[in-house]
Amino acid sequence: MTKMRIAVDHKYKVGEELREDTSFVPVRVFGPQAEACANHLNQGDEAWVEGRLRTFETGEGDAKRYHFEVKAHDVRFGRKARVNQE
Repeated sequence: MTKMRIAVDHKYKVGEELREDTSFVPVRVFGPQAEACANHLNQGDEAWVEGRLRTFETGEGDAKRYHFEVKAHDVRFGRKARVNQE
């Protein structure tokens, strides 16, 4: 099993101003795909993830927290991130 986070960009306008927001979504990958992700993906690389959104809660009473993650069933690799070479 491999855990990773994917960045999801959201661009929107407020009046005439263009804004951008990034959310980081936790993803769990299992089996042979998990090994491939661990060996071939680095921060900034493109990846397309398809899976099931899973929600769960932790804590009790006022300390209860709700969480979510994607349980991936298909991960496809895209372009590699550019690395500055000095």
